[in-house]
This record gives sequence, structure tokens and C-alpha cells, in this order.
Amino acid sequence: MNFIKYFQNTQYELDKNDCWTFLQEVFEDEEGIKLPNHPIMPDKSDIASKLISNIPYRIVDKAHKGCVIYYHNGTTHHAGYALNEKQYIHKTRQRVEVSNIPEKAIIYEVLSD
Repeated sequence: MNFIKYFQNTQYELDKNDCWTFLQEVFEDEEGIKLPNHPIMPDKSDIASKLISNIPYRIVDKAHKGCVIYYHNGTTHHAGYALNEKQYIHKTRQRVEVSNIPEKAIIYEVLSD
């Protein structure tokens, strides 16, 4: 994984250059899988199921490289790309960073078929 290129474009713009579009870029580069576009929804309360519904997946207990890490903290929906069992890379409003996977994250393993 070429980390450097992912840290170059840090400008954040909702629905255009946000955590989901960042995840799309990483997934296509690293896994060769094109994730669906971010749905534009007035009510984003069910965004996780809308985003993942067109992707063959299974929910897993432990992350591994290539899993989608998703969490909702009560106000914000966020997604990133698992680097290993404990860390993921993601885009925040301020920057691209590597963080520990949140304890209450939902971990989606994207299936190739």
C-alpha cells in the first residue's frame, strides 16, 4: 500500500471528497473493487445499509486488511479502510489519518463475488 499518495489530497468536501469517496479510491486501488457512489440522502440515518446494499459482504467480528470500517457516533457517519486487525486509514474533515478501529465499529468484509 502506497500510503504517501493517500495523504496528498486532504481537502474535505461533503459528498465529493469525504470519507466515502476516499474509501472508494483506496478500495479501487488496493482491492480492484469499485464501491457504489455515496447516495445523496436528506435523511442519512440509514446510510450504512444504503451504501453497502449493492456490495456483496458479510459482517465480521475482527477486521483484516481490506475490510470497510463503519461507525456512527450519534451525529456523524464515518467509514474507512482496515489496514489490519487494529488500525484503519480514513479521511476526516481535517486530514487523512491512520487510527485505531473504534470499539463500536461495524466491520464489513467485502466479498469479491
